[in-house]
Amino acid sequence: MTRAHLSALLSALCITVLAACSDRTDTAQERDISDEQVTQETSPSGENSRVYDEPVRETENTSLTGDMEQDSAVMQQLLRQMRMQLGTASADHPEQCKLLPIGEKPCGGPERFLLYSEQGVRDEAQLIKLAEQYTDLSREFNRIHQMVSDCQVLVQPAVTVRDGVCMPIETAIY
Repeated sequence: MTRAHLSALLSALCITVLAACSDRTDTAQERDISDEQVTQETSPSGENSRVYDEPVRETENTSLTGDMEQDSAVMQQLLRQMRMQLGTASADHPEQCKLLPIGEKPCGGPERFLLYSEQGVRDEAQLIKLAEQYTDLSREFNRIHQMVSDCQVLVQPAVTVRDGVCMPIETAIY
């Protein structure tokens, strides 16, 4: 076999492996699970990018069916409900800023953290209840659909207040 043949074969193998991995990655994106460690409802400049004024509706169906599309829709609805509870992340002191771990990676540990403020949250008890429900369903989703992940452990970042808004502080990992 020539060097050109080996190179072409290796390229084809890499594309096949990457294509197989992308199927699993796409399903995580369908569930609105980003690679970001912290989800917050403010823009990078600190301005509120979303304010949810619509009433919070209970999720009608919070059980999974085994159909990936329907199950993803249930997960997305719960995530929307949590975001509606977040309100604005305005705060006077860093102690008012909180991080809530949500979801569960297939290897364990949270998928992400939601950043919110005690001042801005609409109903903290309801937010925590929704987060627990989302995490339970995330665990079940991973099991039913045989999900895989990078198994990277997310480190809970520190938070601060910048211009009256809760913001994560980048955490260096050595």
